[in-house]
Formats: sequence, C-alpha cells, structure tokens
Amino acid sequence: MSRFSPADLLLLLVVLVWGTDFSVLKWALAAMHPHVANALRFAVSAGVLGAMYGLRCWWNGTSFFGPIRNNWQAVVPLGLLGFGAHQSAFVVGLNHTTAGSAALIMATNPLWTAVLGWMLGTERLGRGGWGGLLVALAGAGGVITAGTTGRAAGAGTLFGNGMMLVAAIMWGSYTALAKRLVDRTSILATTFFGVLAALPALLIVGSLYEPTVVWEAVDGWVVGSLLFSGGLTVGLMFVLWNQGVRRVGSSNTAVYYYLVPVVALGAGVVLLGESITVLQIAGGGLIIGGLALVRRSA
Repeated sequence: MSRFSPADLLLLLVVLVWGTDFSVLKWALAAMHPHVANALRFAVSAGVLGAMYGLRCWWNGTSFFGPIRNNWQAVVPLGLLGFGAHQSAFVVGLNHTTAGSAALIMATNPLWTAVLGWMLGTERLGRGGWGGLLVALAGAGGVITAGTTGRAAGAGTLFGNGMMLVAAIMWGSYTALAKRLVDRTSILATTFFGVLAALPALLIVGSLYEPTVVWEAVDGWVVGSLLFSGGLTVGLMFVLWNQGVRRVGSSNTAVYYYLVPVVALGAGVVLLGESITVLQIAGGGLIIGGLALVRRSA
C-alpha cells in the first residue's frame, strides 16, 4: 500500500501500546513479585482472548474446540514454551533491567526465529541474512553490556539483560515452531489455547510467591497496569496487529515493529525517569539495522 490508511493507524496504536507496556508493567512489578504479576496478567489475557475467540466462533459458526481437538499435541508444549517459560523469563528480566533495554533486547526475537527456521528448513538465510544476524547480535551485546556500567545499570541489570535475551530466544523459537501449526489453525485459536495451556503453571508458580505481596500497597495504578498489560498488550492488540498485517502486508509492517523499542525507550524516560545511554542508542541502531538486513535477504 502506498498511502497511509486506517490500517496504518491500527498498527501505530499497537506499537504505542506494546512499546509502553514495558514501562507500565514495571509499575506492577514494583508492588508484587514478578511471578505473581505474571499470573494475574495472564489470567486477564486468557479471559480477553477467550471472549474474542468465542465471539469469532459464534459469528463464523465454527467449533470452539475444533482447532485443539486434532492439534493439542503441538498446542500444549508450544503454549508452555511461548506463554509459560518465555513469559516467566520476560517478567524476571524486566524486573531487573530498564524498560528501554528490555525492549531493545526483545527486538532480537526475529533473529532467533530466522536461525531456528533455517535449522528446520523452513527459512532461507543468504549472505545478507547472516551478515545482518552478526550486526544485530553485536548490537544486542552492546545493550546487554550496558548493564555493567552507568546509571542505566543498577544492581542486577546485567542479570536482567541476560534473562531478556533468554526470553527473546524462547519467543523466537516459539514463533518458528508455531509456523506449521498456524498454517493449520487460526492465529487467535493457537494463541488462546496456548495461553490456556500455560495458565495453570503460571498460577501455581505465582501462588508460591503470593504471601510476599503486601496487598494493601496494591492500588488502582497497579491493577490498571495489570489490566493494560494482560487485556490490551496480549489481548486486543494482538487482534488489531493481525488485522493490520492482513491489510498493509507483512513486509510493510516491519517498519512498525522497529518502532516498538523506540517507543519503549521514550516511555521509559517519560513514565519511569529512565536515562538513555550511548550504548543503548548504538546497540539499538545495530539491532534494527541487522533485522532489516535479515528481512531483506529472506
């Protein structure tokens, strides 16, 4: 598409929400253990995704459990990887680093999707792709090592950056492994049942840390941040993003994806008073440039 359209507005809205979520979620993490916050936000996500999926099934006259009936062997382990293990690493990492660094490191997940896809034979990586991979990895290394010095670091930030890298690798792996499943079922169905598969494990882990929460300190801002992160970021924005991709085209949405860490850096400054370091700027530029090279060579 050559003109700016309502679909582009949808994608910009998604970018704004996804980029802001890193900072908003940290409000909840300041009041409760990461695993407790994670369990609560995914309980909200399951409700929102379930409602949207149920409405779609009713509207189309399709079976609610049809997609899971023949694919549960793939949906359950993928859900545990993508929404269980990945999200657990994500919240622990975010709790120990800045919102801006977390977003920049998470932006590398398409690299891991491309690498695993290449290993599985579902993706192709030419010379430009491998070159872009090395460039982006150099950028990620710069962002991660920003956790060793400077005000942006703080205690444990290097650990947090490392956990965010683990989370990015997990999500990239989930995306690559889920490709064949998504070809057989809808993305919404795959996501909803994946979240549903991971939710019991998230709730069990969260319950272990629930006694550490001082519930009197959980105010409306904390509740709002959990609703924002669970209901919007993982719920409604997911649907809007896929609608935008269908209308604008997957290649044209790449530029919007690159805006997410930029928004996250700005939101971290405005909402949390975080500082932006030279290493973050240089590393972020290398990550985005490397991603662009990988996508062009695919």
